[in-house]
Amino acid sequence: MKNRNLRLYILLLVLCFSGAAGLMNQVVWQRALKVFFGGSETISSMIVVLVFLAGLGVGSKWIGGRMRSIEWPTRTLAIIELLLAVTNFLVCQLLSLNPTESIYFFQKTAITLGFPLRLVYALGATLLLAAPCFLMGTTLPLAAHGCQTDLELNESRFVNRLYAVNTFGSVLGALAGLGSFVPRYGQRLTLVFAAALNLLAATILFFMSQRATTPGLAVKREDPSEPSVRGADFRFDGFIILA
Repeated sequence: MKNRNLRLYILLLVLCFSGAAGLMNQVVWQRALKVFFGGSETISSMIVVLVFLAGLGVGSKWIGGRMRSIEWPTRTLAIIELLLAVTNFLVCQLLSLNPTESIYFFQKTAITLGFPLRLVYALGATLLLAAPCFLMGTTLPLAAHGCQTDLELNESRFVNRLYAVNTFGSVLGALAGLGSFVPRYGQRLTLVFAAALNLLAATILFFMSQRATTPGLAVKREDPSEPSVRGADFRFDGFIILA
């Protein structure tokens, strides 16, 4: 019992890291897009929040429909966190490019296609942010399923704790990104720190998955109405409030 409780607390800490990294990403993305929209905070915020929420909802719904086929959700979650870390480093490299060249590329594309320039910017941002936002949407449902499968914790209150801690981490990430990291260290280092949080979460989850119980033990008892399969609703509502 003590070992299981310890693993639950570790999982909660991992979700706090993941939530903080997600909102730090959102802060940086919003600041970066302002360059392309003439410094308009409103337009950049609207696009980032729209893509962010859509990606979270689609990712949660997609993974929820495939939950029964996932035997090791903790290990799968570790892979997702690792992919998020890699994505953060890639976006960081894109931010290091000369913005003048990027703006010229989008302007040329808009003229070639005959589309409004801001529409081309919006489509480009959507394509860039869709993948990481989709991956973020899978994290909470996988964590909830991991509680039931790997930790054999089937009560709804454990899922509520996961949701609460993940949201708390998101709040911390937003406050840290806006109030400290971006003003002091810039966008690139903020993304590097967020990627480090994802990488730390992935490492911890990989070690946890090595000590997991036999796969399928809790999956057989799982009720389709359990919150783990409906993770999209929890995650989507939480980020609407934060946005």
